[in-house]
Amino acid sequence: MVAHPEGIVDGAMTTSSSAHSSNSELSSLPETVAGNTSSSEQHRTTPWNGLNDSDGNIVYTEEQQREYWENYQKRNSIRTISGSREKLGWFSLYCLIANKTIGTGIFTSAGVILEHTGSKGVALLLWVVGIIVMFAGLQTYLELGLSTPRYRLNSDNSLAVVFRSGAEKVYLKYIFQRIPRLVVCVYGITYITIAGMTSGNSITFATSVLSNFYNSNDLDTDKSKYVTGLAIGVLSLACIIHGLWRTGGIWLNNSVGVIKTAFLIGSIFVAFKGRAVPFESKEEFHGLQNIKASFADVSQNERSHVVAVNLIIFTMSGFEIGSLVLGEVENPVKVFPKAAVRSFAFISLLYFAFTCAVYAILDQSELVRTSADIGLKSAMYKGSYVTQGYYMKIFDSYLAPKIASWFIAFSALGNIVVVTYTAARVKQEIAKEGIFPTVGMSKFFMKEFYSPVNALWNMLCGRDAVPRSIKCQPLCSGPFQESELEDYRKRQDLKANMTPIPALFLHFIFSTLLVVVATQAMKPTDGLYFLFQMNPYITYTLIGILMAAGLIYLHWRPDDSYRKLRWYWKVGGIGFFKGRIWAPIYLAGMIIMLVLNWIPPDPKEFQTIPVKWYLGPMVGTCIFFGVAPLYWALMEAWHWWTGNKVVVESRVFVEKKTWVVVDELTNIEMVDRKGPCPNQQGHKRRGHGEMGEDVMAGFV
Repeated sequence: MVAHPEGIVDGAMTTSSSAHSSNSELSSLPETVAGNTSSSEQHRTTPWNGLNDSDGNIVYTEEQQREYWENYQKRNSIRTISGSREKLGWFSLYCLIANKTIGTGIFTSAGVILEHTGSKGVALLLWVVGIIVMFAGLQTYLELGLSTPRYRLNSDNSLAVVFRSGAEKVYLKYIFQRIPRLVVCVYGITYITIAGMTSGNSITFATSVLSNFYNSNDLDTDKSKYVTGLAIGVLSLACIIHGLWRTGGIWLNNSVGVIKTAFLIGSIFVAFKGRAVPFESKEEFHGLQNIKASFADVSQNERSHVVAVNLIIFTMSGFEIGSLVLGEVENPVKVFPKAAVRSFAFISLLYFAFTCAVYAILDQSELVRTSADIGLKSAMYKGSYVTQGYYMKIFDSYLAPKIASWFIAFSALGNIVVVTYTAARVKQEIAKEGIFPTVGMSKFFMKEFYSPVNALWNMLCGRDAVPRSIKCQPLCSGPFQESELEDYRKRQDLKANMTPIPALFLHFIFSTLLVVVATQAMKPTDGLYFLFQMNPYITYTLIGILMAAGLIYLHWRPDDSYRKLRWYWKVGGIGFFKGRIWAPIYLAGMIIMLVLNWIPPDPKEFQTIPVKWYLGPMVGTCIFFGVAPLYWALMEAWHWWTGNKVVVESRVFVEKKTWVVVDELTNIEMVDRKGPCPNQQGHKRRGHGEMGEDVMAGFV
């Protein structure tokens, strides 16, 4: 083993290449690579000077390749260090989930769901079904997040899970180890272009605000430019806040999450209080008549029911938000599962109670009439008409609808803030895989910079604007020196002030592009309908199926390595909910949603919407199964044609005891395809490699 001031060299880090065989590319941390060389030993130059064969091609001897691999082991390794003091605790995690989940859907969906089901009782039952399916999805993400990827450490032959941000990118890459680069390309391109966007909520924010000043029909015609401008403006504001000051962005997220939760609780309270003693309303409430005959006039159209469940799932979406930034969570094993499950349970209870309150205050004719009069698409995605009628009937004040409309805009703003924060981190992780068209683009978008606000504060206090320890970023070459480790030890205290500004810029570009297309190529309300049909189809249906099926495969794969260790029982902190049942439930729910998304609706349904019902799923399918794999194939073909390949090497720093990735230096290079690369050394996915008993490359 190699001793260092900060601990032991526990393993070797990732090398990934665009050229790989079925067992050549390593998806993340190889299990164990440890040499007998001390850290003070001088690093020899990589032997790139080979011999020429009869065809003029460079050939490298076995000794040269072995020397390259040994040097690679020295410079690519894990180091355990003290973690950053600025971490996301349970309260910040709750606010992340609340801001993502408590959006506009809960305030605008009650009437639409009732329109599809025809019965308040069936609508509430479907809410229960949707909550169960989404809870199964939460359990799937929890298990994958807390048990993968994992590696065997050379120090004591134990297993450790290394927690890092990225969620689906990390899990899918671990599951599909034979085709990791294809999986990363498909997920990465889909997430960058469609899935990780805030375009829909930006348009919702704009229409909700402008509806207080202009006629709603005008926003679809001559005032649509106002919608586009305001939507882009709020996107810019969110990106600027997170780019200038990471801590300020977290404070904003926490503040908005508290206000949204308080408003939702207050809305439920005034409803049930008003049932007994109406406040200022002069209208007579219907008492129990609104909930009598709750199962009458049930819709017989299966497609209508699945649209209702789809809307419920979209309304409940947000449970996975914590896993996207798992590397920034304080002690994930203890904090993450408890915060996620309790937040989900609390918000689900609030949602169900609010829906019951709306159904108790408004009778069925009022709910259905509201949706039918203004058009189904507007009720779902633009207006706050049901919520406005809800507050109008309670308070009988002209201010009530305006307050409801402003709060829906505020809810959309909270969603924009949290998605911008998390999506930028995921896109930064995607960039570290080197899938962009050029190496320079990958290096640019994976960068992070010291917070400008903190730099300004340092200048005002007479200190260096950017601390020297931040400036010190040695290249991924040569063994670690004690001075470098000391710099990184200091750097961790300042790590919380780093912001992924290039990734935020990437997020802004594609979100703005979608806003322009959705509001100018079609009417804003039609564009919203299209976006909110396509995004859940990709994010939860397609990716959800892969996640659930992959977890089931890990439980039952032939080598039995995942199942015999009972990792599904080590999720931690969620009581009797541990077990294998949740992944099949989530898989079944998503498969049903996938099939029913392609069943034509009733001809009378959506007759006010010019956008075809199949457009969202069709575009999502084309991007996920067509555009993204084609991009991967073209990149592989280009690298083969030019005789090059992309090699990714990383230095990773993990937090002591908790094994959270708190810092990482990644170097992406385009190298000669026939040059000595660690991926060409005959590594096996599990077991021993050809370099001796100390080399055990691959996942467990």
